[in-house]
Order: sequence, then structure tokens, then C-alpha cells
Amino acid sequence: MFKMRAHEYIEVSFSANTCQWYAAPMSIPTTSEQSALAALRHRLKEAGHRGLLVLSGDTAWCHCQAEVVLAAWDTPDGLWVGEGSHASLPVQPWSKARGWLGQELSLLVVDGFVGVDADGLAALAGTLRAGGLLLLLVPPLGSWGQYADPQHHRLAAWPHEAEKVGGRFLQRLADSLSTREGVFIWAQNQTLPSLAYSAPAVHLPKRCAPYAHAEQAAAVTAILHVVHGHRRRPLLLSADRGRGKSASLGIAAAQLLQQGIGPILLSGPSLDAVSQVFAHAKALLPGAELSRGLLQWQGHALRFVAPDALLQQPHAARLLLVDEAAALPLGMLGGLLQRHARLVLASTVHGYEGSGRGFLLRFARRLDALAPGWQGMQMHQPIRWAEGDPLDRWTREALMLDAEALSDEQLFDFDPQGCEPQWLSQDALAAQEADLTALFGLLQLAHYRTSPNDLRQLLDGTDSHCLVLRWQGQIIACALLGEEGGLPLGLAEAVARGERRLQGHLLAQSLAAHAGFAEAACLRGLRIVRLAVHPACQRRGLGGQLLQAVRARFADWDYLGASFGASVELLRFWRREGFVPLRLGLRREASSGAHALMLGEALSAQALCLFTRIAARFAAQLPVMLREPWQGLEAELVLALLSGSDPVICAGRQDEQDWRDLCAFAYAARGYEVCLAPLQRLVCQAAVEARVDALASSERQLLVQKILQQQDWQRCASQVGLSGRAEALAVLRHVVARLLPSGQCEAAQGSDPAKPAE
Repeated sequence: MFKMRAHEYIEVSFSANTCQWYAAPMSIPTTSEQSALAALRHRLKEAGHRGLLVLSGDTAWCHCQAEVVLAAWDTPDGLWVGEGSHASLPVQPWSKARGWLGQELSLLVVDGFVGVDADGLAALAGTLRAGGLLLLLVPPLGSWGQYADPQHHRLAAWPHEAEKVGGRFLQRLADSLSTREGVFIWAQNQTLPSLAYSAPAVHLPKRCAPYAHAEQAAAVTAILHVVHGHRRRPLLLSADRGRGKSASLGIAAAQLLQQGIGPILLSGPSLDAVSQVFAHAKALLPGAELSRGLLQWQGHALRFVAPDALLQQPHAARLLLVDEAAALPLGMLGGLLQRHARLVLASTVHGYEGSGRGFLLRFARRLDALAPGWQGMQMHQPIRWAEGDPLDRWTREALMLDAEALSDEQLFDFDPQGCEPQWLSQDALAAQEADLTALFGLLQLAHYRTSPNDLRQLLDGTDSHCLVLRWQGQIIACALLGEEGGLPLGLAEAVARGERRLQGHLLAQSLAAHAGFAEAACLRGLRIVRLAVHPACQRRGLGGQLLQAVRARFADWDYLGASFGASVELLRFWRREGFVPLRLGLRREASSGAHALMLGEALSAQALCLFTRIAARFAAQLPVMLREPWQGLEAELVLALLSGSDPVICAGRQDEQDWRDLCAFAYAARGYEVCLAPLQRLVCQAAVEARVDALASSERQLLVQKILQQQDWQRCASQVGLSGRAEALAVLRHVVARLLPSGQCEAAQGSDPAKPAE
């Protein structure tokens, strides 16, 4: 029997061989604690802000004090991210927590003892409304950097164990919590700290139903203008989280349905991600019926359709709304832009998906090309909280959501001759906030999916290297590398058989398991994870300069490699640098909307021999696989992949009968089907030799889609603006005639000028 004080309880923790007992305060708040927490909640709500309360100590103490806070806060709309069960709140692991996006919470508990998912933390913090509280449970702040975070396994590439992962990111979070207004730290063995909050009371913008403020009303007006104005004038609506862009989409959709305008389609990365659009539309439509993905009101509808489904088959709509556009691949958005004359896209500028600024920069170029009259609008006024919100400020700074690279103006007199390469260690990056900010800001500009988890990988990932180029002391380009391969032969063969899958080693394992070359996993290589150059300094040879510095440092390694969403521009760059295509993914990746293309450059004789074999195998398989699984591959990318290959390996040898068939197809109306094999060889050879470059874009597209990919006649014709099979066939005959070598038909013996039936 144990004698306990009135405010203590016993917690028992069992492991395999031990039983531990903890004495901790009961989960019943004292009167003073209740009063202090209630006063904080009132003051935060009065200021229009959210607060951050950190419980720092051992697991049992933090969990117990969390129950104290929950009892005092007493809210029905909260969430606990972690494990176990808590009577007052629903509990979700990090893997499922994002299902709560789009909802609004008053209390969010993040149990740091089960690990910190940086992307998830950034995302869920945005769900808290004014007057809300983020309760963060962590080990003692002074030693948080040494904590064995369960998330470390995601950063440990084979053969490293999670224990080898650094704690720089966690230490960064710990350091960021001190001496901040609106951030309160309750440490073990200490009483509840003063929760005084001195932010002045603010008056949030006066709501004029149904709008939260005038800026939102202007956004809705701009959305309505897309429907009532000129065609092909899409709207790109951008904002930080909590500015009401999703609500604006819902309000506009409701008003259009009230005007009898429909159907309206809604798309986005998932149905859950666009739930707020439906919620705001339904609130303005009395009697509307909302089922999963469908809102119906008086014979008109707002319907969710996944973006890939919109591309696979046409959907009639008066308007297409796309929420969280930055979470979708640029190629997919370009396809939607081409198919829908009236389109509104809403994008988060900063968020867990990564920086929207890189997205805006890239997509703006595509909009300029496809819809020169497009309009852009950015929303600045917060809706869920007021300006100066301490939680918003902390997440931005700690997770580098708004890290800035140099401005274009700072680089107006840039001279590539003045660049100097420098290798930076992870310790150096963690110690130099200015360098880390510039580097991460550059990565956000270069790749729009750069996210807080990438920051953690940069600081703590195993076997990683960072090279930067400095100009006048400032970082203007970088290369991030990860070590690959070096597997023992037995392990490499197990990977090739599909019996083992290791953390990391993307290229090495894919070439072994998917391409069928187990020995590739035994070679030691470096994968170029990111190669980023400031937009104001691009096309000045800096990418090649970075790669040359990498080659010099790792000259005794076997190879350099890269993997990226395949595009013509990137393929041409890497080929200019001496990299050869080794493998193309069978399916489009969800992250990029493109097939992953893997390339390599041999640094050793052993790698050169192996890469020559792998590249030849890829070139030989490419024409066959264009029918399945790469039938939907973009025509220009197909031609770029064929270009530079060995024509014999890729296309085979053409004999005398081939030339007779080709001449008969071009000039004597011989049937397409009976000439298909020589036609395929001709197109492959013309692509290898770059003779197709002289053709019009529509002609190249028709050659690839019909002859190489064997797509349906009507689909091929409509893609290039032709009426149907007859017109497309006539164009093919004309194009084939231009591809035939001069004088070939005269030289071919036994050509048949007769005109057989089709």
C-alpha cells in the first residue's frame, strides 16, 4: 500500500523486463491553474491570437500536466496527435492527422515523445482559430536535441541506425521557443509559469455577411468574373494559410448556384483537402443536400472530381475550382488549364506542402504561355487569427516557412566569374542562421514542394553532403547529395529479387530491383538530390560548375546519379552534362505528375561498363514500352529520350523491303497497318538522328502518338486539331514522305505504286 499526497497518483509503465513507477501530480487543475489558463484563453481570444504552451520534462509528467491543461481548457473541438487514448480528445497518429486539415480547432496537443513530423506540425498549427492553444509535450529543452525521436528512422539510410541521426532540427525547435511573447514553457519541477500576455486587444475586421472582410469580398467578385467575363482568363488566388481562400471558393460557388449557373466542378489533392469549400457553400444554401463529394441545391450541383479523373475524360462544367493547387503537379495543372476555359486556382503561399512561391513562379510562366490574359490576386488579411499572432510567427521562423533567397535586385550585376564553391557541413548550417535561411529559401524557389521535412533532412539526414556557390559571400546556387550503393553482393541480390528493401539508396535499389542489374547496387555513387540555381542566375553555367566541383571531390567514387520527374528541359540539361538515361518509372508519381527518370554518369571504368549495358537495355525496351505502359508519355519527351540513342539498338536495321513499304505508304496509299513495323523503325531512326526536329510540333506529336504509342485514331486526330482518321492518315503520309532519305524511293527496287484497299 502506498501513501500518496492529495495531488499525486501512481503511473505504472511496463516493458519487457521492468516495471517502473512514477509519482506525478494528479490530472486535476488547482484553482490557480484553472484561473491562469482561463485568463490566458480570454486574453488570446481578445487579442485575436493563438498561444503555444510547452510542457518540458519526462513522458509521465508531461502527459499528466497535459491532462491538467485539458481539464482547464475544456473544449469539445480539440485533437491529440500521438498515441494511446485520452477521454477528452480524439487521438490520431501523425500518419492520419492530416485528415483534420480544413477543420478549425480550439486546442491541439502534439506529443513530441512519439516524434515530430515537421510537415504535420506546420499543417495542423494552421487549424487553430483565434483564442486557441497549441500544447507541445517535449523532453527537457536542454536535452531535446539528444532525444531518440521515433521519426529518426525516416532519416537513417542503410547501414545507419536511427541512433546515428543528428538532433540539430530538434535543438533548433528547442532554441526557437525561448523568450517569445505568447510562448509559455512549463518545465518539470517548476510551477505553472506566468501566463500573462501583453498583446493589445484588437478588433478583427468587421464581418459583412457572408464575407469575413472586404478583401474576401473582392476575391469572391474576382471568382465570379471568371464565369461572367471573357473565356480563357483564369484566376490564380494565392494566400498564406488562414486567409480564407477556401472559404472564398465556397462562397462564390454558392452565389453561382443561386444564379442558376452550374454544374460547378471542384478539384484538389483530395476530397478532405477541399472540405471547407463544401462547408462554406452549404452554409449559404438553405436546404442544400451534401453527400460525399456532392452538394446539390435546387437542381444545381457543386461536385468534386479528382484531378487525374478530369484529365482522363472530359467533364462539362461552367466553372472549375481547384483548391490547394500547389499540392498538384505542374503538368497536371497545365492539362486542366488547357481543358477548361473558365478556371480558378487557389494556392497556399506557405504551408506544409512546401513553399507556394516556387509554385507561383513556375506556374506563372505556364499561364503566360497558355492563357496570357490570366489574373492574379493575393489575400493578405488573416481570418482565423489577427496580425501578429505568436503561433503563426513561431511556426514560420522555426520551420522556415518563409525563408527568403536573395532578391533579383540584389543580383542585377551578377557575374558568374566571381562564384566560389564551398562545402558546408550540417553543423555549420545549424550554426549559421543566415546561410541556412538563404539556402532553404533557394531550395523553396527551385522546387515548389520543398517542405519543413526537407529542412529536417537537410540538417540531420545521414550520408548527405551540401555544396553551395557563393557570389560576394551570398549563396546563389547549391547541390545536395546523398550517398548511394556500396551494398554487399548478397544483399544487392536480395534487393534485386525483391526480398529486401532498404531505407534510402533510391537509385541503387531501383537499378537492381526494377532494371534487373543487381551489381549496380554494389557500386558506390552519389545521387544529386537537389540542384538549385537562383532564377536570376540561371543559364549561366552554374549547374555545370556545381557538378564539376562534385566530380573533383568524389573522383574515386563509381558514379553520379540523378532522379527527377521527367521533362524535356531537365533531360537535355543532364545529357549535356554527360548523364545517360538508365530507367523510366512505369507510372506517374503523385508528387510530380511525371514519370521518374533516372540518369547516371560513370566516374569509374566499372561503372562505365555497367551503365553502357543498362542504357542500351533501356534504349532497346523504349520503343516496345511506348505502347504500354508509356502510351501517355508526352510526345516531345518521347523524342528527347530517343534522341542520341544507338539507332540500331533502338530502331533495328531497315532492309530493302522496309524501304519499299515506306515508299508505298508515303506515295502509293498502302495501308497503315501492314506498314506499321517499318514505320516504327523509321520514326525511331529519325528521332535518334534528330531529323524530326524540322517538323511542326503537331506533326511530331502525331508521329509519336499514332505510330509509336498506337493511340486511338480519333484521339490522335483531336489532339492535333484534325477531324478524324482520314485527315490524320493523310498528314502521316505527307510527313513520312519528308522523313524518307532523298532518292530512297527511286533506289528501292520493286516498289509498288498500286493503291490497295485500306
